[in-house]
Amino acid sequence: MANEPPSSSSTAPPHFQAAPVKPSSSPSLTFAHTISEKLDTKNYLLGCQQVEPVIKGHRLHHFLVNPQILPKFLTVSNKDENRVSKEYLAWEQQDQLLLSWLQSSMSKDMLARVIGCKSSFQIWDKIHAYFHAHTNAKARQLHSDLRSTTLDNCTISDYLLRIQSLVDSLTAIGDSVSSKEHLDIVLEGLPGEYESTVSLISSRFDVLSIEEVETLLLAHEFRLEKFKKKNLISVNLLESSSGSNTPALQPQANLAHQDSQFPSFRGGRPSARSGCGGRSNHRYGRGRGRVFGTQC
Repeated sequence: MANEPPSSSSTAPPHFQAAPVKPSSSPSLTFAHTISEKLDTKNYLLGCQQVEPVIKGHRLHHFLVNPQILPKFLTVSNKDENRVSKEYLAWEQQDQLLLSWLQSSMSKDMLARVIGCKSSFQIWDKIHAYFHAHTNAKARQLHSDLRSTTLDNCTISDYLLRIQSLVDSLTAIGDSVSSKEHLDIVLEGLPGEYESTVSLISSRFDVLSIEEVETLLLAHEFRLEKFKKKNLISVNLLESSSGSNTPALQPQANLAHQDSQFPSFRGGRPSARSGCGGRSNHRYGRGRGRVFGTQC
């Protein structure tokens, strides 16, 4: 009898899987599931998404939400004799194993925030209270960033990715954005050159998906870029055509530049272009030229 393994039906609660045990030791009950991404201060919904299916799969959700704690002693005499009921011991066993597993799913930073929790429902409540208290301010900031996001000088793809990242961040803290609100944010941040496509999307009775809107905006962006390239080519051709006449005029320009460096004698008078004050030309002129210099 001592060498026979204990029966799982008599020792292991039905919600847990019994691990292999040594004949001389009591069975160690644990979950067979491991969490790949530990809960930290930034992945609350991701952590819940991994943990809750395991809890519900083992039918242990009632340990965490509105828990029904069984009495430790059935009678006063049992309390005096410190005789704990078997039902309470079974409940406590499952609760402590669940508590241990929840702690194993947390990062070191989160574990430091739940120190002192003695049961699974306490740690569950404390986690939710912490995240609910710290997400309101972050949600307001993310909504503000969404409203201020515009296309500016980035591409349509980068613009939509930026908005999607903010929407995902809101979803991660439990403040999801509806498809209609998401679409309105995308359209409001577009400049006037996209007005035709914005009007087309807004005039539809059915709400387009973000993927469909992205297709329309990318097509519009492509047409705009194509139009801008055509204009740029036309401007370059025009400048090239007008620039081809420049060499023929260059000698005359050089000659005019050279003439401006020296006084011009026409009718015995210095040219007015030779100096800003005219006073420097007095020694070159005679007669009326001297009167010209005095007037300046």
